[in-house]
Amino acid sequence: MLAWIKSFLQGRSMRVQVRGAHSDWVDVSSGVPQGSVMGPLLFLIFVNDIPEWIKSNVKMFADNTKVWTRIWRTSAG
Repeated sequence: MLAWIKSFLQGRSMRVQVRGAHSDWVDVSSGVPQGSVMGPLLFLIFVNDIPEWIKSNVKMFADNTKVWTRIWRTSAG
């Protein structure tokens, strides 16, 4: 199963089309193809434990993850 998932995610490339003009092909090194049946499952597997290993504030909803922290400003002098 892992070999199948690996082959599904590796060796992908993409290009952009704007007004009939195409960009060059570039390798895709991250992410899951949009619209794929496996996309939601792979996303959940990947992000499910993010709150456990990120030492910051994390909010997750659907396919979005927000990580933030407060930066304290001190007065000089």
